[in-house]
Amino acid sequence: MYHGRIPLSSLKGVQFLCANDLYELARLVIRLHEAKNEGTNTITFQTVHGLALAYATLVGVSREQVEAVMNTAGLPLGAAIVGDDLRPTDGAS
Repeated sequence: MYHGRIPLSSLKGVQFLCANDLYELARLVIRLHEAKNEGTNTITFQTVHGLALAYATLVGVSREQVEAVMNTAGLPLGAAIVGDDLRPTDGAS
């Protein structure tokens, strides 16, 4: 179920295994979606639930464990993550 949008920055400070890991993964996923959609009329949104699934798959934990951390942080699982603070990278963090 769709529950609006949240800014990418709302994931800062939320962690599962290490500091800002969920934020960093969301940032990468959004950048990849933007690159894939470049030159098309397609807009792809990453939901909090989808990010939990991607993270769980990547690190080999259950989606429910990741969603529990997100719920504790007050992130609505159905919300789309909007990369409002995403900036081009030059290799520096």
